[in-house]
Amino acid sequence: MNIHLDYETRSRADLTDVGAYRYANDPSTEIMCLAISIGDKEPQIWVPRHARITLDEDYLDVEDNVLPLLSDPRNLIFAHNAQFELAISDALFKKTTGLNPPAHHQWRCTAAMGRRAALPASLKNLAEFLQLKNQKDSKGMDLIRKFSIPQKTGTFTGTFITPKDDPESFKDFCDYCLQDVRVEQEIHKKIGFFSSDSAEQVFALDLAINSRGFPVNLEALRKADDLVDTETERLGKIFTDLTGLKHTQRERFMGWLKERGFKPDNLQSATLDEVLADEAFEEDTELGKALKIKKLITFASLAKIKSMLACAGPHDNRVRGTLTYHGAGTGRWSASLVQPQNFKRPAAFMESLSEQAYKDICDGCSSEWLELVYGPPLEVISSCIRHFIQNDSPMLDVDYSSIEARIIAWQAGEQWRLDVFTTHGRIYEASASTMFGVPLSEFDAYRAEHKKHHPLRQKGKVAELALAYRGGVGAMVKMGAIKQGLTEKELPEIVKAWREASPKIVGLWKQCETAAKNAIKFPSREFTFGIGCSFYTKKISGERFLFMSLPSQRLIAYPRPDIKQQLVWQEVKKIKTPEGIKIEKGDWKKILMPSEAQVQKVMAIYPEARIADVITFYGKIPNSAHWGTISTHGGVFVENCIQGIAADFMAHGAINAESKGYEIVALIHDEALAHFYPEKGQSLEEFTKLLVDLPEWAEGMPLAADGDIVKFYKK
Repeated sequence: MNIHLDYETRSRADLTDVGAYRYANDPSTEIMCLAISIGDKEPQIWVPRHARITLDEDYLDVEDNVLPLLSDPRNLIFAHNAQFELAISDALFKKTTGLNPPAHHQWRCTAAMGRRAALPASLKNLAEFLQLKNQKDSKGMDLIRKFSIPQKTGTFTGTFITPKDDPESFKDFCDYCLQDVRVEQEIHKKIGFFSSDSAEQVFALDLAINSRGFPVNLEALRKADDLVDTETERLGKIFTDLTGLKHTQRERFMGWLKERGFKPDNLQSATLDEVLADEAFEEDTELGKALKIKKLITFASLAKIKSMLACAGPHDNRVRGTLTYHGAGTGRWSASLVQPQNFKRPAAFMESLSEQAYKDICDGCSSEWLELVYGPPLEVISSCIRHFIQNDSPMLDVDYSSIEARIIAWQAGEQWRLDVFTTHGRIYEASASTMFGVPLSEFDAYRAEHKKHHPLRQKGKVAELALAYRGGVGAMVKMGAIKQGLTEKELPEIVKAWREASPKIVGLWKQCETAAKNAIKFPSREFTFGIGCSFYTKKISGERFLFMSLPSQRLIAYPRPDIKQQLVWQEVKKIKTPEGIKIEKGDWKKILMPSEAQVQKVMAIYPEARIADVITFYGKIPNSAHWGTISTHGGVFVENCIQGIAADFMAHGAINAESKGYEIVALIHDEALAHFYPEKGQSLEEFTKLLVDLPEWAEGMPLAADGDIVKFYKK
């Protein structure tokens, strides 16, 4: 039996800040109403006794005949963003109803179905895209502000408005809850296709990991938080003395900077690093000091300390609910709340000192001590951020080795790369060796003599990281090529050398794009590429999708595919030099579906501009919160394919490990962090072996992983 449900709750906890699990377990959190439907039937509302205005007979009917069905492990329960409903059920269902909460294996999620279909995950946006008969009630947010959070002003300041205080609005609140379930029911009917046995197995893994959470050292976090607050206050006073502003006044500070010759238009960490490296902005100048303080105070990793404190507990030291199943269109998990996926690497001066600095923080040292022994306190604490993910006992930390490079070599059939991964595995040296015709033995001899890597290795590394998915000079610059010692002048030759050394990968880009275009042109046929991969189009519930089928048979979806025209040209830069004006080629520009006027305007300036047929689909516009028509190409399709296969390997390996009793607490990109119980016969070797177990569909793939028994999260 399928059951759809939706809770409305109230709490003093802020759901956005603390996440579903901490919110559900907050002492102030209560269930206000529950909308529930059996199969396709009209949903019914149930209100707990504490929130009832009258003893409605309908409530009693739901209480006696419907609520018990949730406790039956044979029934499936659907919700939108089911992680929230699961957390509320685990924390409050028995307390509120006297019945056992649903088991975790019963839960299904219509938001997850939306993400698997590469559609917006929010109930409102998904319903609008699917053009459902039922749409989300627009009055919802006002009703949530009225009943779900303490009032900030008026008669009820600091307290909740209760159903008895405003019976008519509470009836609207219940109707809003009922409408959400009607929308969920329709979504399930429309895109239930995107659910499958294998997908539900991975979703169950996701719920297990999110419900378990990862351990943090709360005492150490509190001490670090106090240090951060103290040092931020001290630096804030210095900042104000320098600028006359508070460090939070971003726009006014930008004006202050512009008056003093600051040219960038943002204050991002990378921008500040670049500016502070310029001798014109030395740290002992007024401008340099202000920028340095701004950089220290705004370390993103410092905010994660408060986030871990907010999300942990309240009954234990665990942070839960940080993974989003199928958060990326490729099927990879994405992160929310704390996001260890983007923890800052330790500062160079702290790489070998972070463990001792962390111990000093645990022992209650002062910010003055950190300054005296290590350096700027905020930078020291930021460099220790990984140490706070720590258990009372060691953990297992295993990371797939060069997984994307291995998969693309396997998919393209690039034999010399496969040979590298089945032997020494040193892909950066091997890539440079192949690109520049330097024997691998010279790399070994150079390191033995000079005690450092051969200079060509850096070129091989940047090329490997930037060029596998049809990237060029721009991709290398974004990957840090200039900062790592390469010159802009030599980048085109590196791109050319890499592509010549990897012709089968270049061929895979073309093969993949051709297969996708043919699948759009000929909807009744399937077109293959790589190993075990294909494209085809299919209409589902009135919507057309392009599907990329992976070797695992899992599908990556591209809604509303089409082939449209795109105007492409390369800008020209005019650079003043002592010798005169120098002309250089600049960034590539493009206009999708250009007007005739746009074509004429661009071609008048750039006669070499061209119009090309490109694949388009409906998706999230890059660097934007909006959705619309976007274009793509073979390199991006290959990237999606490779990352999708990587997600399949992680899911397969993690399910293997869980089935053998290993308790995974976090998945961080291609890394798995788990509890370690040697007394149960567990070992690092077995955990690693389970993660790299090859599925039947991956014959010939040189999958490998490396790991360690750790005191804290290290990657």
